[in-house]
Amino acid sequence: PMENATAAQSALQNSILQERASKRLKKTKFENMSAMATTTEKEALLASLQAGDAYLVPRLHKLKKYTEKSPATWVNVEKVSYEYCLPKEVYAFINEIENVLPEQALLDGQKKTISFFARPSSEEQREIKNLFHLSQAAQKGLSSAIKDAKKVADKVWRQELESIFSAGVIKEARTETIHVIPQYAPIDKSENAVDRFTGTVLDSTEKTTVFLLPIAISDYRKNVKSEKLIDRLLNYGEKYHNEDAVKWGDYRVGILPISQTEINSAQRLMKLVSLHSSRLQIRWNDKITCCPICGSNNCQEESSNNWKCKNPECGVIFGITKHAEGCGKEYEWTRPYVDIKNRDIKTQDYIELLLKKEIIFDRLAITDFEFEEQQDGRIRYIPVCPKCGKRDRTK
Repeated sequence: PMENATAAQSALQNSILQERASKRLKKTKFENMSAMATTTEKEALLASLQAGDAYLVPRLHKLKKYTEKSPATWVNVEKVSYEYCLPKEVYAFINEIENVLPEQALLDGQKKTISFFARPSSEEQREIKNLFHLSQAAQKGLSSAIKDAKKVADKVWRQELESIFSAGVIKEARTETIHVIPQYAPIDKSENAVDRFTGTVLDSTEKTTVFLLPIAISDYRKNVKSEKLIDRLLNYGEKYHNEDAVKWGDYRVGILPISQTEINSAQRLMKLVSLHSSRLQIRWNDKITCCPICGSNNCQEESSNNWKCKNPECGVIFGITKHAEGCGKEYEWTRPYVDIKNRDIKTQDYIELLLKKEIIFDRLAITDFEFEEQQDGRIRYIPVCPKCGKRDRTK
Protein backbone atom coordinates (compact mmCIF):
# COMPACT_ATOMS: atom_id res chain seq x y z
CA PRO A 1 0.00 0.00 0.00
CA MET A 2 2.80 2.48 0.80
CA GLU A 3 4.45 1.84 -2.58
CA ASN A 4 1.11 2.39 -4.32
CA ALA A 5 0.58 5.67 -2.45
CA THR A 6 4.06 6.93 -3.32
CA ALA A 7 3.54 6.05 -6.97
CA ALA A 8 0.14 7.74 -6.88
CA GLN A 9 1.67 10.94 -5.52
CA SER A 10 4.12 11.15 -8.40
CA ALA A 11 1.50 10.19 -10.98
CA LEU A 12 -0.97 12.78 -9.70
CA GLN A 13 1.58 15.58 -9.96
CA ASN A 14 2.51 14.49 -13.49
CA SER A 15 -1.18 14.31 -14.43
CA ILE A 16 -1.77 17.91 -13.35
CA LEU A 17 1.33 19.10 -15.15
CA GLN A 18 0.37 17.20 -18.30
CA GLU A 19 -3.11 18.73 -18.15
CA ARG A 20 -1.49 22.15 -18.07
CA ALA A 21 0.79 21.24 -20.94
CA SER A 22 -1.91 19.77 -23.20
CA LYS A 23 -4.69 22.33 -22.74
CA ARG A 24 -3.37 25.36 -20.92
CA LEU A 25 0.11 26.03 -22.23
CA LYS A 26 -0.19 25.79 -25.99
CA LYS A 27 1.69 29.07 -26.42
CA THR A 28 4.45 28.25 -23.95
CA LYS A 29 7.17 25.82 -24.92
CA PHE A 30 8.82 23.62 -22.34
CA GLU A 31 11.73 21.40 -23.30
CA ASN A 32 10.25 18.43 -21.46
CA MET A 33 8.14 17.50 -18.48
CA SER A 34 11.17 17.64 -16.17
CA ALA A 35 11.67 21.29 -17.05
CA MET A 36 8.02 21.88 -16.35
CA ALA A 37 8.22 20.16 -12.99
CA THR A 38 11.07 22.42 -11.89
CA THR A 39 9.24 25.58 -12.94
CA THR A 40 8.04 27.53 -9.92
CA GLU A 41 4.33 27.53 -9.21
CA LYS A 42 3.95 31.24 -9.97
CA GLU A 43 5.82 30.98 -13.29
CA ALA A 44 3.69 28.03 -14.37
CA LEU A 45 0.53 29.82 -13.24
CA LEU A 46 1.37 32.99 -15.14
CA ALA A 47 2.29 30.99 -18.22
CA SER A 48 -1.08 29.26 -17.97
CA LEU A 49 -2.88 32.56 -17.64
CA GLN A 50 -1.04 33.97 -20.62
CA ALA A 51 -2.22 31.18 -22.94
CA GLY A 52 -4.93 32.63 -25.13
CA ASP A 53 -7.18 29.56 -25.11
CA ALA A 54 -7.06 29.06 -21.34
CA TYR A 55 -10.24 29.40 -19.35
CA LEU A 56 -9.32 27.60 -16.16
CA VAL A 57 -6.05 27.67 -14.33
CA PRO A 58 -5.17 24.55 -12.34
CA ARG A 59 -3.09 25.83 -9.42
CA LEU A 60 -0.98 23.00 -8.08
CA HIS A 61 -0.21 23.30 -4.39
CA LYS A 62 2.94 21.74 -3.01
CA LEU A 63 2.49 18.00 -2.79
CA LYS A 64 3.80 17.00 0.60
CA LYS A 65 4.48 13.46 1.63
CA TYR A 66 1.14 11.71 1.54
CA THR A 67 -0.57 11.48 4.91
CA GLU A 68 -4.18 11.94 5.83
CA LYS A 69 -3.24 15.21 7.53
CA SER A 70 -1.49 16.66 4.46
CA PRO A 71 -3.49 15.71 1.37
CA ALA A 72 -2.57 16.85 -2.09
CA THR A 73 -4.77 19.68 -3.27
CA TRP A 74 -5.21 21.69 -6.41
CA VAL A 75 -7.47 24.57 -7.27
CA ASN A 76 -9.36 25.13 -10.49
CA VAL A 77 -9.52 28.88 -10.98
CA GLU A 78 -11.81 30.59 -13.44
CA LYS A 79 -9.93 32.79 -15.88
CA VAL A 80 -11.26 36.32 -15.74
CA SER A 81 -9.23 38.91 -17.57
CA TYR A 82 -9.00 42.70 -17.51
CA GLU A 83 -6.19 44.51 -19.30
CA TYR A 84 -4.99 47.84 -17.92
CA CYS A 85 -2.77 50.06 -20.10
CA LEU A 86 -0.06 51.69 -18.05
CA PRO A 87 0.10 55.51 -18.15
CA LYS A 88 3.33 56.87 -19.60
CA GLU A 89 4.12 58.51 -16.27
CA VAL A 90 5.01 55.11 -14.76
CA TYR A 91 7.04 53.63 -17.65
CA ALA A 92 10.30 54.31 -15.81
CA PHE A 93 9.18 52.17 -12.87
CA ILE A 94 8.25 48.90 -14.61
CA ASN A 95 10.38 46.76 -12.31
CA GLU A 96 8.85 48.27 -9.18
CA ILE A 97 5.36 47.65 -10.53
CA GLU A 98 6.14 44.00 -11.28
CA ASN A 99 7.40 43.43 -7.74
CA VAL A 100 4.17 44.65 -6.13
CA LEU A 101 1.68 42.82 -8.34
CA PRO A 102 -0.33 39.95 -6.80
CA GLU A 103 0.03 36.38 -7.98
CA GLN A 104 -2.74 36.48 -10.57
CA ALA A 105 -1.68 39.61 -12.40
CA LEU A 106 0.73 39.65 -15.31
CA LEU A 107 2.85 42.59 -16.45
CA ASP A 108 3.76 42.83 -20.12
CA GLY A 109 6.77 45.12 -20.26
CA GLN A 110 6.70 45.44 -24.04
CA LYS A 111 3.02 46.24 -24.40
CA LYS A 112 3.08 48.27 -21.17
CA THR A 113 -0.03 46.53 -19.85
CA ILE A 114 -1.12 44.66 -16.75
CA SER A 115 -3.53 41.76 -17.15
CA PHE A 116 -5.56 41.01 -14.03
CA PHE A 117 -6.87 37.44 -13.92
CA ALA A 118 -8.63 37.79 -10.59
CA ARG A 119 -9.79 40.69 -8.47
CA PRO A 120 -7.03 41.70 -6.02
CA SER A 121 -7.92 41.58 -2.34
CA SER A 122 -8.44 44.84 -0.42
CA GLU A 123 -4.94 44.56 1.03
CA GLU A 124 -3.43 43.90 -2.41
CA GLN A 125 -5.31 46.87 -3.90
CA ARG A 126 -3.99 49.14 -1.17
CA GLU A 127 -0.42 47.94 -1.69
CA ILE A 128 -0.62 48.46 -5.46
CA LYS A 129 -2.15 51.93 -5.21
CA ASN A 130 0.44 53.08 -2.65
CA LEU A 131 3.39 51.93 -4.76
CA PHE A 132 4.62 55.43 -5.60
CA HIS A 133 3.68 57.13 -2.35
CA LEU A 134 6.87 58.40 -0.72
CA SER A 135 7.08 58.61 3.05
CA GLN A 136 9.63 60.93 4.63
CA ALA A 137 11.94 57.97 5.21
CA ALA A 138 11.56 56.70 1.65
CA GLN A 139 12.53 60.09 0.21
CA LYS A 140 15.96 60.02 1.80
CA GLY A 141 18.71 59.38 -0.72
CA LEU A 142 16.50 60.03 -3.76
CA SER A 143 17.37 62.72 -6.24
CA SER A 144 15.00 65.60 -6.83
CA ALA A 145 14.25 64.26 -10.32
CA ILE A 146 13.22 60.84 -8.99
CA LYS A 147 11.08 62.40 -6.26
CA ASP A 148 9.28 64.60 -8.77
CA ALA A 149 8.77 61.69 -11.19
CA LYS A 150 7.30 59.52 -8.46
CA LYS A 151 4.98 62.27 -7.26
CA VAL A 152 3.60 62.66 -10.80
CA ALA A 153 3.37 58.86 -11.19
CA ASP A 154 1.62 58.54 -7.81
CA LYS A 155 -1.11 61.02 -8.74
CA VAL A 156 -1.93 59.40 -12.11
CA TRP A 157 -1.44 55.79 -10.94
CA ARG A 158 -3.57 56.18 -7.82
CA GLN A 159 -6.39 57.97 -9.64
CA GLU A 160 -6.64 55.39 -12.43
CA LEU A 161 -6.42 52.33 -10.16
CA GLU A 162 -8.99 53.69 -7.71
CA SER A 163 -11.34 54.16 -10.66
CA ILE A 164 -10.73 50.61 -11.91
CA PHE A 165 -11.07 48.92 -8.52
CA SER A 166 -14.20 50.86 -7.53
CA ALA A 167 -15.90 50.23 -10.89
CA GLY A 168 -15.74 46.47 -10.34
CA VAL A 169 -14.50 45.78 -13.88
CA ILE A 170 -12.15 43.10 -12.54
CA LYS A 171 -14.44 40.20 -11.70
CA GLU A 172 -13.95 37.80 -8.82
CA ALA A 173 -12.81 34.45 -10.17
CA ARG A 174 -14.72 31.37 -9.05
CA THR A 175 -12.64 28.54 -7.68
CA GLU A 176 -13.01 24.91 -6.69
CA THR A 177 -10.50 23.10 -4.52
CA ILE A 178 -9.97 19.36 -4.92
CA HIS A 179 -8.43 17.32 -2.10
CA VAL A 180 -6.76 13.97 -2.76
CA ILE A 181 -6.25 11.71 0.25
CA PRO A 182 -4.60 8.27 0.14
CA GLN A 183 -5.81 5.40 2.29
CA TYR A 184 -3.02 3.01 3.20
CA ALA A 185 -5.11 0.02 4.31
CA PRO A 186 -6.50 -2.41 1.71
CA ILE A 187 -10.11 -3.58 2.00
CA ASP A 188 -11.08 -7.19 2.62
CA LYS A 189 -12.60 -8.77 -0.47
CA SER A 190 -16.15 -9.13 0.80
CA GLU A 191 -19.31 -7.12 0.22
CA ASN A 192 -19.72 -6.47 3.94
CA ALA A 193 -16.18 -5.07 4.26
CA VAL A 194 -16.53 -2.95 1.11
CA ASP A 195 -19.88 -1.56 2.30
CA ARG A 196 -18.54 -0.62 5.77
CA PHE A 197 -15.23 0.80 4.61
CA THR A 198 -16.49 2.86 1.67
CA GLY A 199 -19.42 4.21 3.67
CA THR A 200 -17.12 5.34 6.49
CA VAL A 201 -14.55 6.92 4.17
CA LEU A 202 -17.07 8.72 1.95
CA ASP A 203 -18.90 10.09 5.00
CA SER A 204 -15.66 11.35 6.57
CA THR A 205 -15.41 14.63 4.64
CA GLU A 206 -17.58 17.54 3.60
CA LYS A 207 -15.02 18.92 1.15
CA THR A 208 -14.62 17.99 -2.51
CA THR A 209 -12.35 15.00 -2.02
CA VAL A 210 -11.10 11.92 -3.83
CA PHE A 211 -9.69 9.02 -1.82
CA LEU A 212 -7.01 6.79 -3.35
CA LEU A 213 -7.22 3.13 -2.32
CA PRO A 214 -4.22 0.78 -2.71
CA ILE A 215 -6.26 -1.95 -4.42
CA ALA A 216 -6.80 -3.48 -7.83
CA ILE A 217 -10.54 -3.45 -8.47
CA SER A 218 -10.31 -6.65 -10.53
CA ASP A 219 -9.36 -8.52 -7.34
CA TYR A 220 -12.94 -8.01 -6.08
CA ARG A 221 -14.56 -9.68 -9.09
CA LYS A 222 -15.14 -13.01 -7.35
CA ASN A 223 -16.76 -11.93 -4.08
CA VAL A 224 -18.35 -8.52 -4.74
CA LYS A 225 -21.36 -8.75 -7.09
CA SER A 226 -23.34 -5.68 -6.01
CA GLU A 227 -23.13 -3.03 -8.76
CA LYS A 228 -23.80 -0.37 -6.16
CA LEU A 229 -20.75 -1.39 -4.12
CA ILE A 230 -18.54 -1.88 -7.17
CA ASP A 231 -19.40 1.64 -8.30
CA ARG A 232 -18.31 2.96 -4.91
CA LEU A 233 -14.86 1.43 -5.48
CA LEU A 234 -14.33 3.30 -8.77
CA ASN A 235 -16.09 6.62 -8.76
CA TYR A 236 -15.16 10.22 -9.47
CA GLY A 237 -18.40 11.31 -7.83
CA GLU A 238 -20.32 10.97 -11.08
CA LYS A 239 -22.07 7.58 -11.03
CA TYR A 240 -23.38 6.62 -7.62
CA HIS A 241 -26.65 4.76 -7.32
CA ASN A 242 -29.69 6.71 -6.11
CA GLU A 243 -29.29 7.23 -2.33
CA ASP A 244 -25.50 7.15 -2.65
CA ALA A 245 -25.70 9.91 -5.26
CA VAL A 246 -27.75 12.10 -2.92
CA LYS A 247 -25.05 11.81 -0.22
CA TRP A 248 -21.85 11.81 -2.27
CA GLY A 249 -22.72 12.58 -5.89
CA ASP A 250 -22.24 15.61 -8.12
CA TYR A 251 -18.45 15.10 -7.91
CA ARG A 252 -18.36 15.86 -4.17
CA VAL A 253 -16.59 12.69 -3.01
CA GLY A 254 -15.02 9.84 -4.94
CA ILE A 255 -12.83 6.77 -4.62
CA LEU A 256 -10.17 5.65 -7.09
CA PRO A 257 -8.37 2.30 -6.88
CA ILE A 258 -4.65 2.82 -7.54
CA SER A 259 -2.41 -0.19 -7.97
CA GLN A 260 0.95 -0.77 -9.63
CA THR A 261 -0.45 -3.99 -11.07
CA GLU A 262 -3.41 -2.31 -12.81
CA ILE A 263 -2.49 -0.37 -15.94
CA ASN A 264 -5.58 1.86 -15.73
CA SER A 265 -4.38 3.47 -12.49
CA ALA A 266 -2.36 6.23 -14.17
CA GLN A 267 -5.22 6.83 -16.58
CA ARG A 268 -7.58 7.37 -13.64
CA LEU A 269 -5.39 10.07 -12.15
CA MET A 270 -5.16 11.84 -15.50
CA LYS A 271 -8.93 11.65 -15.87
CA LEU A 272 -9.42 12.98 -12.33
CA VAL A 273 -7.61 16.18 -13.23
CA SER A 274 -9.21 16.51 -16.67
CA LEU A 275 -12.72 15.71 -15.45
CA HIS A 276 -12.91 18.50 -12.88
CA SER A 277 -11.29 21.01 -15.20
CA SER A 278 -13.54 20.13 -18.16
CA ARG A 279 -16.86 20.17 -16.31
CA LEU A 280 -16.10 23.55 -14.74
CA GLN A 281 -15.24 25.01 -18.11
CA ILE A 282 -18.75 24.12 -19.24
CA ARG A 283 -20.41 25.18 -16.00
CA TRP A 284 -18.63 28.52 -15.64
CA ASN A 285 -18.62 29.55 -19.29
CA ASP A 286 -21.61 31.77 -20.06
CA LYS A 287 -20.94 31.38 -23.77
CA ILE A 288 -19.35 28.21 -25.05
CA THR A 289 -16.40 29.19 -27.24
CA CYS A 290 -13.98 26.32 -26.89
CA CYS A 291 -13.90 22.56 -26.40
CA PRO A 292 -13.49 21.61 -22.71
CA ILE A 293 -11.36 18.60 -23.65
CA CYS A 294 -8.83 19.86 -26.22
CA GLY A 295 -9.28 23.63 -25.98
CA SER A 296 -10.11 24.08 -29.69
CA ASN A 297 -12.18 27.15 -30.60
CA ASN A 298 -13.70 25.28 -33.53
CA CYS A 299 -16.96 24.10 -31.95
CA GLN A 300 -20.36 23.79 -33.61
CA GLU A 301 -23.68 24.03 -31.77
CA GLU A 302 -25.63 20.90 -32.71
CA SER A 303 -28.77 21.82 -30.78
CA SER A 304 -29.73 23.83 -27.72
CA ASN A 305 -26.96 23.44 -25.10
CA ASN A 306 -25.29 20.74 -27.19
CA TRP A 307 -22.00 21.24 -29.04
CA LYS A 308 -19.54 19.20 -31.08
CA CYS A 309 -15.82 19.83 -31.30
CA LYS A 310 -14.77 20.02 -34.95
CA ASN A 311 -11.11 19.31 -34.21
CA PRO A 312 -10.49 16.04 -36.13
CA GLU A 313 -8.15 14.85 -33.39
CA CYS A 314 -10.84 15.31 -30.73
CA GLY A 315 -14.44 15.41 -31.96
CA VAL A 316 -16.12 15.10 -28.57
CA ILE A 317 -19.76 15.99 -28.06
CA PHE A 318 -20.53 18.02 -24.95
CA GLY A 319 -23.22 20.10 -23.37
CA ILE A 320 -25.61 20.79 -20.51
CA THR A 321 -28.78 18.79 -19.97
CA LYS A 322 -31.68 18.91 -17.53
CA HIS A 323 -32.65 15.60 -15.97
CA ALA A 324 -36.37 15.85 -16.64
CA GLU A 325 -37.24 12.32 -15.48
CA GLY A 326 -35.23 12.50 -12.27
CA CYS A 327 -34.06 15.31 -10.02
CA GLY A 328 -34.89 18.04 -12.54
CA LYS A 329 -31.41 19.58 -12.16
CA GLU A 330 -28.94 20.49 -14.89
CA TYR A 331 -25.59 18.77 -15.27
CA GLU A 332 -22.65 18.96 -17.66
CA TRP A 333 -21.56 16.06 -19.83
CA THR A 334 -19.04 15.10 -22.49
CA ARG A 335 -18.55 11.93 -24.48
CA PRO A 336 -16.49 10.80 -27.46
CA TYR A 337 -18.02 10.61 -30.90
CA VAL A 338 -17.66 6.87 -31.33
CA ASP A 339 -19.94 4.17 -32.69
CA ILE A 340 -19.97 1.23 -30.27
CA LYS A 341 -21.17 -2.24 -31.21
CA ASN A 342 -22.64 -4.69 -28.72
CA ARG A 343 -19.67 -7.04 -29.20
CA ASP A 344 -17.39 -4.26 -27.90
CA ILE A 345 -19.04 -4.23 -24.48
CA LYS A 346 -20.71 -7.62 -24.19
CA THR A 347 -19.91 -9.15 -20.81
CA GLN A 348 -21.69 -10.64 -17.80
CA ASP A 349 -19.10 -9.23 -15.42
CA TYR A 350 -19.82 -5.72 -14.13
CA ILE A 351 -16.21 -4.98 -13.17
CA GLU A 352 -15.08 -6.00 -16.64
CA LEU A 353 -17.68 -3.63 -18.09
CA LEU A 354 -16.27 -0.76 -15.99
CA LEU A 355 -12.77 -1.52 -17.25
CA LYS A 356 -14.02 -1.59 -20.85
CA LYS A 357 -15.71 1.79 -20.34
CA GLU A 358 -12.41 3.21 -19.16
CA ILE A 359 -10.81 2.13 -22.42
CA ILE A 360 -13.66 3.46 -24.58
CA PHE A 361 -14.15 6.80 -22.84
CA ASP A 362 -10.69 7.45 -21.39
CA ARG A 363 -10.66 11.14 -20.34
CA LEU A 364 -13.32 12.10 -22.87
CA ALA A 365 -16.35 11.55 -20.63
CA ILE A 366 -17.09 13.44 -17.42
CA THR A 367 -20.32 11.57 -16.69
CA ASP A 368 -21.11 7.87 -16.78
CA PHE A 369 -23.25 6.20 -19.45
CA GLU A 370 -25.17 2.97 -19.58
CA PHE A 371 -25.48 1.15 -22.88
CA GLU A 372 -28.66 -0.09 -24.54
CA GLU A 373 -28.59 -2.17 -27.72
CA GLN A 374 -30.86 -1.01 -30.53
CA GLN A 375 -32.57 -3.20 -33.15
CA ASP A 376 -29.95 -2.31 -35.76
CA GLY A 377 -27.17 -3.48 -33.44
CA ARG A 378 -25.96 -0.02 -32.55
CA ILE A 379 -25.56 1.06 -28.95
CA ARG A 380 -27.53 3.89 -27.41
CA TYR A 381 -25.86 5.97 -24.71
CA ILE A 382 -28.01 6.52 -21.61
CA PRO A 383 -26.44 9.17 -19.35
CA VAL A 384 -26.30 8.68 -15.60
CA CYS A 385 -27.22 11.84 -13.72
CA PRO A 386 -24.31 12.66 -11.36
CA LYS A 387 -26.67 14.46 -8.98
CA CYS A 388 -29.37 11.84 -8.34
CA GLY A 389 -27.89 8.66 -9.86
CA LYS A 390 -30.91 7.92 -12.06
CA ARG A 391 -30.58 7.03 -15.73
CA ASP A 392 -31.84 9.68 -18.16
CA ARG A 393 -33.68 7.75 -20.88
CA THR A 394 -34.98 10.91 -22.55
CA LYS A 395 -31.55 11.41 -24.17
